[in-house]
Amino acid sequence: MSPEVYRHVHDDVGDVDALFVGMECDGAPMSWIYGPLLTQKLERQKDLSALAGPNYERALSIVEQFRCKEVRYALGQEPWLNTS
Repeated sequence: MSPEVYRHVHDDVGDVDALFVGMECDGAPMSWIYGPLLTQKLERQKDLSALAGPNYERALSIVEQFRCKEVRYALGQEPWLNTS
């Protein structure tokens, strides 16, 4: 997402205590990485669209903007994402 989107989100929610960052996995379908977070099935074309997760510089700018107290790397397989 563009930095402008994060600015708007920060304007609405303010600072955050914890940020979970998922890095880009080049070439993987979106559902493979974010499937547990999705509430609806993606169209095939959208599922195969290129992902643009944050690299170090982008992630750091989000951390600084939201003044995060804690940052964790998220794999999308955390126990609380279990849908069964």
